[in-house]
Amino acid sequence: MNLLEALVNSHEGHAILHGAHADCREAHANWCQGQVNSLSTHAIRSRGRISPRLHGTALPIMTPTPAAAFAASSRVIDAVRDASGFQGALLCTVPPVPPYLHSAMDGIDISRVKRIALIAWAAAAWSCTPADSALPNPPMALSGVVEGFYGPPWPHDDRLDVIRFMGRVGLDAYVYAPKDDPYHLARWREPYPASRLAELAEVGAVARESGVQAHYAISPGGSMVYSDSTEYVTLLAKLDAIIAVGFDRVALFLDDVSPELAHDADRAAFDDLAHAHATIINRLYEDLTARGVGLSVTPTTYTDAWGDAAYARQLGVLTNPAVPFYWTGTDVTSPTITAQDGERWTTLLSRRPLIWDNYPVNDFARWRLFLGPVRGRAADLGYSVSGLLSNPMNEAHASMIPLATLAAYARDPDGYDPDAALEDALTLLFDDTTASALPISEKRVSA
Repeated sequence: MNLLEALVNSHEGHAILHGAHADCREAHANWCQGQVNSLSTHAIRSRGRISPRLHGTALPIMTPTPAAAFAASSRVIDAVRDASGFQGALLCTVPPVPPYLHSAMDGIDISRVKRIALIAWAAAAWSCTPADSALPNPPMALSGVVEGFYGPPWPHDDRLDVIRFMGRVGLDAYVYAPKDDPYHLARWREPYPASRLAELAEVGAVARESGVQAHYAISPGGSMVYSDSTEYVTLLAKLDAIIAVGFDRVALFLDDVSPELAHDADRAAFDDLAHAHATIINRLYEDLTARGVGLSVTPTTYTDAWGDAAYARQLGVLTNPAVPFYWTGTDVTSPTITAQDGERWTTLLSRRPLIWDNYPVNDFARWRLFLGPVRGRAADLGYSVSGLLSNPMNEAHASMIPLATLAAYARDPDGYDPDAALEDALTLLFDDTTASALPISEKRVSA
């Protein structure tokens, strides 16, 4: 049982959640009210698949938070320890405490409003490892596909085939985000034509039938005036139309945009890009939460390879910690991703990152097919990230081969054997004659 489950299952947790709405209203703490809703609904939806860690809580090692934070957070841990049923120790790396929780660090006695905020932050942001190394590594809390490549989007029928395939192999999240869909990016303000909206409705329906989450991504950052309220109204109306046809999660993409504020009105209204982005993200999170819809975000800095780490750090501090941030790893295409890499970004973002894995995507080398199995993903990676989504090739059906190996890794990181997973994928998808003729290259397998 993890911190979040322990909270909602403990006697004190019930009391907190039961009274938190009134307490938050009394304190005029809008963020707190939204977080209470998120905790209540997320705990139900997760069915035990989220962490910071398996089997409950114990006194953590906390870095780099100050001594006062250690004392106050330890009190929170004690409040849910009994409900976990686990007496073993966990070693936890804790990001810096966001400014809106600094007042909760003033002493060990924490008011109910401050405590619910603190526990919510801990559940979303802490990265912990069982002190007992014999415990098995956890499966990925979330695994799936983000159709996020450049070039022609998948044909509609191919997209449906992939979603059905995902349901067969146990990948549980599909994100619609093709860069060359003009209504996703360049023409984000415009509603979809009726025919395209009907196709998206079918995507949502097939995803539900297949047991796959349907996420719709929109990428307004290249032209949006963040300080213009009419722009935000346009964004929300666009998303409402998508939600109405069956998507229950939204992704806001703020990647591949200028690292500086582009509009005079925004430069007057915001301190910097992180301030502008956090304002939009927090507002959208509150509005989507009220609709029962989840939100994830691709920030402008999403890799170690380049970008502004100060932006990423500030965005994490300013943004509701319940919102996952995508991260591609140590590079845009990362040969390896370790739990230590994830822990560094957990500290940077004040939340565990959600991996956008740029394998087997081939939009940068359209002449190549990357058909090898997923490699280079650490067995203990699930401890420090909130999930892993693969950006596939422009060729939908060919992508099923490496995607099947991703499903095997996500399901059982400890037992994952890339070569065996590849054989299983070929057996699943092809007859022996076809499988033996496939031009599978192991020269590039996970970058």
